Amino acid sequence: MKSVFQIQPKHGLLSKYVDFANQNNLLFEVLETSMKNTVYPAYVQDFANTGLVRSFHGVFIDINPVSANSRQRALSRELIGESINHAKIMGAQNLVLHGSCFPFLRDQYLENWATESAIYYNEIQKESGLNLFIENSWDVDTTPLQTLMERVDNPNIKVCLDLGHANFSRDRISKWFWDLEDKIGYLHLSDNNGFFDRHNTLGTGNIDWQMADSLFRVLSDKAGAEIPITIELDTLEEIEKSLEFLKENHYFTGEAKNTTVFHLSETEDEDNKEKVDDLVGELSEQNERLERENKLLNATMERYLSNDIVKHILHSPRGMKMGGSKSNLTVLMSDLRSFTAISEHLHSRDLLTMLNHYLSEMTLIINKHSGTVLEFIGDGIMAIFGAPIVSEEHATNAVKAAVEMQNHMKVINDWNKERGYPNLKMGVGINTGDVIVGNIGGVRHTKFGVIGSNVNICGRIEGYTSGGQIYISEKTKEQIKDSLTIEESFKITPKGLNDDLEIFRISGIGEDSCKIPEDKLVALEKEIPVIVRRVVDKQVLPHDFYGKITAKSKDRLKLEGTFVLGRFDNIQITFPSQEKGLFKVVRLPEEGVYYIE
Repeated sequence: MKSVFQIQPKHGLLSKYVDFANQNNLLFEVLETSMKNTVYPAYVQDFANTGLVRSFHGVFIDINPVSANSRQRALSRELIGESINHAKIMGAQNLVLHGSCFPFLRDQYLENWATESAIYYNEIQKESGLNLFIENSWDVDTTPLQTLMERVDNPNIKVCLDLGHANFSRDRISKWFWDLEDKIGYLHLSDNNGFFDRHNTLGTGNIDWQMADSLFRVLSDKAGAEIPITIELDTLEEIEKSLEFLKENHYFTGEAKNTTVFHLSETEDEDNKEKVDDLVGELSEQNERLERENKLLNATMERYLSNDIVKHILHSPRGMKMGGSKSNLTVLMSDLRSFTAISEHLHSRDLLTMLNHYLSEMTLIINKHSGTVLEFIGDGIMAIFGAPIVSEEHATNAVKAAVEMQNHMKVINDWNKERGYPNLKMGVGINTGDVIVGNIGGVRHTKFGVIGSNVNICGRIEGYTSGGQIYISEKTKEQIKDSLTIEESFKITPKGLNDDLEIFRISGIGEDSCKIPEDKLVALEKEIPVIVRRVVDKQVLPHDFYGKITAKSKDRLKLEGTFVLGRFDNIQITFPSQEKGLFKVVRLPEEGVYYIE
């Protein structure tokens, strides 16, 4: 392992820094001139006269040599040119520059930055003859430097890994070593607590120096060349304490040509190797534990979110980003009819068992047809087709899922019957259109969802359905190429819309059918007097109407009265036994006669 240790001298204390460097076999990386507006030639020459300058840290504040702003780009290149001149005068071999990639822009911005930076750095390296090292400065992760180095084809251009900067990035220091590997040719050392660039004495922050050292040893063994290491601290006292810290722990040390700071005996080196081997073993165990925890996390998240949403959040570059984008997709909403009344007669344990079984079965069907369940709202299901799984057939997939869902209700109810649970009926509404899809919420709570008028319209369409029915919008119908079995169509005016909306009751798509045989009403021998109340926005209105039930079938009742109801009106019926039930008007065969379900 070959390391060349350096410190950053202060011009005002230059003689003290020279003495300290000579006593400890240290070299210089000069940064100070990059911070000054005016640099006098004599000032630069003073550093040159020490004969200790191996590296020069170029200008780095507000610099972007590939800026889209031509004035900013020209000024940045002019200042970097001055840094190159100072480096040459001082006798430096290495030049360190900050990458200056804006941290929160990616995609095309990152591609342009990396491509143009690679071209620029290659030009100045060849013109200057200096070894060029690009430092991670305010980089939030390894991606910018990885992307840049993929475009660099010059062995004299590498990365300067600043461990202090890496410690407060989003990625662990180990990931910086692993991702950049042999592209790392230089190190900056300082300590901090993972939040700000404090440049604290080594060993006083929370950097895992033992881990960093073991990774550096692997790196340096592969490199087979000197790796400059700068202790980037402000005072000689801090530097001295940091050197003692490195000596005591044998961190980043070994033979470096003519500038050996510390030398480990063969025994010490072997002992250190055993420590590193032990550490590698511990890291391996930790990786296995983290992998198990990651699998558990994925499995746990998938119980609360669909598998596709989990993958989107954890693996997509935009997965955790707040906000969304406009997409054309299909929304499906389903609801169980009279579930509130059913729930009043079941023990909570049985109710949840029945509901969870129903929701699990419906989710499997939705997923089978490339749909994504966004949420359960009580007994209701909200799902989307077309995101995050992109598909041109999202409308078709949604309708096929709805048909299979209705057919599967027989299996659901057979399961319920075996356990003494009641029969369930489901209505499904489907709408297609532009919506905003993405992460909605705040820092404390976020969900992947959709918003927009087309979502609200889907909810309104679903509200018109009764048990066993599927209603779709005209927009959904227009996008489906397969043949549809349409039972009827009619126009509605949902709340919040000024124009009528045509919807279609379907019972099949292609060869798949969920058509329900006509249920014939049978006249009652004795009519049943009832009290009727309207239900508006789920609120039972207080005004009573009097009517009678004159016929019934398996699923319908025939209601007669002098009051006036409209198709799809929701009503509450109170029977002579005082039992109450919620119904929907599904047909108006003649004046004063209503078929209700």
